[in-house]
Amino acid sequence: YCAPGNAGIAQQAESVAIKETDVAALKAFVKENAIDLTVVGPEAVLAVGIVDEFRKDGLAIFGHTKAATQIETSKEFAKKLMQKYGIPTADYCSFTDYENALIYVREHSFPSVIKYDGLAAGKGVVIAENLEQAQNALKDMLLDGRYGEGKVVIEEFKESEERYDIRAVIKSRVGTRITLSHKELLGTWEENAANFSVGETVAGVIRSVENYGAFVELAPNLAGLAELREHLHVGGAASVYIKSIIPHRMKVKLIIIDAFDAPPAVSPPRYYLSEGHIDRFVYSPAGCDKTVYTDFFAQ
Repeated sequence: YCAPGNAGIAQQAESVAIKETDVAALKAFVKENAIDLTVVGPEAVLAVGIVDEFRKDGLAIFGHTKAATQIETSKEFAKKLMQKYGIPTADYCSFTDYENALIYVREHSFPSVIKYDGLAAGKGVVIAENLEQAQNALKDMLLDGRYGEGKVVIEEFKESEERYDIRAVIKSRVGTRITLSHKELLGTWEENAANFSVGETVAGVIRSVENYGAFVELAPNLAGLAELREHLHVGGAASVYIKSIIPHRMKVKLIIIDAFDAPPAVSPPRYYLSEGHIDRFVYSPAGCDKTVYTDFFAQ
């Protein structure tokens, strides 16, 4: 069963017309249908204490207690917890008054990180680059009640290296590939294009062959279009001449000099799972100030 459910999950579970925060009705349904285990998804449901209520009646449930959920439901609580136990975190101050918050923002440098204290469906954080943006964010959160009862946490802006760890449990380890397209991980089109020049010959991987041309990948988030020629195979290597790079259209035009079935000696970064090994990949494009360390654990 799934409450309240939707069309997407209807093929796997029977939808139950109970609002997810109606703890009393959910508890009654679980008892009436002898449900063995309840798994909680939304934070709002944890915030109203569904786990505590179910446990009072001896019902098995997977999720955080209302007290533990405060780490998610209150930015101020999370900040105090980190400070108490010496967990590195940005300096901050909490406010319920708009004028006091505005004075604090004016006295500190920009960018300024303004966070709504409670749950906001992933939309309650604003990185204000100037006073006008900060004023608008504070007005939304403290005066207009955009997300609910008004309280904000204002943090100092921290810029640092970002680390991504990806773990996958797979049924078959043969030929399994995870391709990531997140721009912050792989670099933007502009960052990757800056590593290439018109007139040079480089290696690439053929990612698709269409009736109007072949797309050859030169780097993550960067592929060029080449005219068709014989013996092109998806996944194969290609030696290509860069005919043009058009930044404002984010296009690269290529001429294929030669194509091979085997991958090139220096292939564009891709991610593979190897049986019994940890594959470690370090990606730091020239001219880019980010270095990404990615570990893959084959299990």
